[in-house]
Amino acid sequence: MAKGKKGAVRTKRREKKNVPDGIIFIYSTFNNTLITISDK
Repeated sequence: MAKGKKGAVRTKRREKKNVPDGIIFIYSTFNNTLITISDK
């Protein structure tokens, strides 16, 4: 016997954060590039 569908599941919305300044690290090798973004 088929089971009934459940109601729609709502997900929490993420709140956007405004970060006025930060640091970006770029590490580059022959075949890879790693970019790290961080706030202070």
